[in-house]
Amino acid sequence: MLNMIQGAVVPDKALLSEGYEVIRAIRGLMAIDANVGADKFLPLFTTFLHAHRNEPVFFILEVPCNQEEERQARGDEACPMHKNIYYMDGLDEEAALSILREKGELLIHDGLSSFGFGGHISQDEMMKSKYNVCNVFTKNIPAACKIFEAHGIPRTDHLVTAWETFTLEHPGSCTAHMVNGESIYDLVPYFVERGMYLAERRED
Repeated sequence: MLNMIQGAVVPDKALLSEGYEVIRAIRGLMAIDANVGADKFLPLFTTFLHAHRNEPVFFILEVPCNQEEERQARGDEACPMHKNIYYMDGLDEEAALSILREKGELLIHDGLSSFGFGGHISQDEMMKSKYNVCNVFTKNIPAACKIFEAHGIPRTDHLVTAWETFTLEHPGSCTAHMVNGESIYDLVPYFVERGMYLAERRED
């Protein structure tokens, strides 16, 4: 049974287990989808960053638009919701790890947002998405597989994520998570002061 993050509720956790699947090619990169237990995201990202210690990395944060931003972005109620995509570029391993040390608990357990890191040179990316899903984009599949396997996350040919378990009668739910009185929306100005910038706003 998958150890869910605090900000996500699924109808039946017993249907979910840790694992990763190599699934497809996107923009010349292979993609991996994985179910990752809440307790393993921090060590997983730490291993990813150490593997990319010889290149600058970027931090990415995807946050749903607030009410005023959504009002400006949507033409009418039938339009999709939107999210803001933020980046912080040119980080070394220590600067990236400091993000995890300082705000990792909130980033990992928040159910509304997604975050991750990527290599400026390799173009490798690792993202924590909703419902404990981890997405990796890479040209080096064997190296990426070793990262998952180093943390006891096995490979599978048929990964079942939370998204495949939802029905109209039994949907999942994502909620904001608070740590020491802070929500994900408090982290935006915190990181902006440290060099993060808004790159784009897109449909969610």
